[in-house]
Amino acid sequence: MVATNSIAEVYSMQLVKANVTMEPELALLFHTYNDVFDTPILLPPPRSHDHHIPLLEAYQPVKVKPFGYPYP
Repeated sequence: MVATNSIAEVYSMQLVKANVTMEPELALLFHTYNDVFDTPILLPPPRSHDHHIPLLEAYQPVKVKPFGYPYP
């Protein structure tokens, strides 16, 4: 990497569970609506109207470098 003038950065994250006390009202809310606060494992069910972006067949996606333009 020295020969190519590259810069390297390494990041590390570690999950640490903290001992957090919760307000009783908030704990009751989480317990009452447990299914709302669960981690999703599936895609959401189909709805009556699924939103989408209609694409035109004759056009290709734009392929442009986001910051490839010189300053004016």
